[in-house]
Amino acid sequence: MQLCLSCAGGETSCNDERIGAFSCPNASDHCYVRNINGRIDRGCLQNLTNEAERSPCLNEADSSCLTCSGLVCNRAVWPTCHVCQESTDDATCRDGQPGVGAFCGRFSEESGCFERIVNGRVERGCRSDVGEDPCDGNEHCRVCEGSDCNRDAAREFQVTKCVQCKADGTDEDGSCLSGSKAPTNCGGPSDEKCYSRILPGGILERGCQASLTQDEVQNCNGTKCNICQGDGCNRGIFPVDRLTCNQCKSNNSTDCGMGLTDESKTVVCKIFKEHNRCYSRFGPDDHFERGCEADMGLQANACDNVRDCMVCAGKNCNTIAAAQLEQLPKCQRCSSADDHNCDEGSVTPTICGDHLEDACFTRIENGVLERNCLSTLGEAEKAKCDDPADTSCHKCSGQGCNKQEWLKCYQCNSATDKSCSAEQRDNHHSAYCRHQHDEDHCYTRIVDNILVRGCQSDLGEDVDACDDLDDMHCEACDDASCNGISQSKLRNAAVNLAGNLVLMITAAVAVAVRMV
Repeated sequence: MQLCLSCAGGETSCNDERIGAFSCPNASDHCYVRNINGRIDRGCLQNLTNEAERSPCLNEADSSCLTCSGLVCNRAVWPTCHVCQESTDDATCRDGQPGVGAFCGRFSEESGCFERIVNGRVERGCRSDVGEDPCDGNEHCRVCEGSDCNRDAAREFQVTKCVQCKADGTDEDGSCLSGSKAPTNCGGPSDEKCYSRILPGGILERGCQASLTQDEVQNCNGTKCNICQGDGCNRGIFPVDRLTCNQCKSNNSTDCGMGLTDESKTVVCKIFKEHNRCYSRFGPDDHFERGCEADMGLQANACDNVRDCMVCAGKNCNTIAAAQLEQLPKCQRCSSADDHNCDEGSVTPTICGDHLEDACFTRIENGVLERNCLSTLGEAEKAKCDDPADTSCHKCSGQGCNKQEWLKCYQCNSATDKSCSAEQRDNHHSAYCRHQHDEDHCYTRIVDNILVRGCQSDLGEDVDACDDLDDMHCEACDDASCNGISQSKLRNAAVNLAGNLVLMITAAVAVAVRMV
């Protein structure tokens, strides 16, 4: 007698080996289990009277129907997997798959399920139904064992490749900085997203989004951080407008000092800084060198403490030849508003630019002493400096020539400021004279009982501030802020001077009488 598990396709329990067994009409009959149009069917083979139905079961190569001999041998559990394909109209296949999947078209005890991405779209199914390795040549693919195991959301099996590096000195070949480094697999789900960002200190870092915290992801926007989608999308120079400069040293590059006309020495600046600059200079060891200013430090000035130096803004702008650099005009470049050495004319001269015909100037602008290169001025301002009759600006030619002193005097009027009559000890009333004159003086004078302090040159050309005034009413001097004497001291000084003169004359007369 032959017993087979038996159930009709469509019964929910038909894929359960605990279903009932029935006796076959023929003791030599075989049992079968099959997938018929997505439903499991079990029974005695001879019960399949239709030849078209029996044929697949008799074909050993057709795994849509299995036959066996032996009591209740058709107990095999038919595998199930989630089966779907993402389309333009339906993207649910990309999501995690809930519930029970579908019966595989063919039976295999070891085939398993698969989930993969092909041409950007998710596919899920039974490994036995594709007839080959579904993951062959596809990194975005996973095969699993067990019923309905291919339920993961796409991000779980989608392999993301990103450039992963930090340009902190460990990037020996410079490929991280230049963006040419090959992308590598991210360690976990990264949603096909990579990032590039600038760390504190201006260092570039590239990697997989999954390695960032949620706050870092939310704050990753703008110039210094960017998240992109797609394998290796974080390649290339970052930020895109990052400065590149010619970089070399004459002690190890014989042509470094030549004028550059190509990009053979172009290198991406290692440290990112907005408004970064390129430089050409003779360094502390007096070797000629080119580079990026920020690579010396975010607060560095490439031209500090070197003899010849020029900085410029713009990609690969530092092309000047060493010989030309040495010939470029140098001027003191400063403002008394933020540099006390500017007042004294003791600032180290620096190169103006790449104009050999440039000149230097010193001027007073809004009460502030300014020294700089003529090329920094607009045309109207240049015209003032070019005009010999305009003494509000002094122009000169020669390396660091704009070092002449500009007289500073106390300037006030007791008619409008009662404190003007008192002795001046601070710089509250001291200001630069409006005109530059080598023979200028400061003065303190009393006219119509009003005390006035100021610069003699401001009274007019060739005017003597003390004309028609005696020593009790006027005093002139030629040192900076020397006219601070009080009104009372000015008068007493004149009286004392007169008394001293009388004593001197009396003494001289007495000596003369004794000699007679």
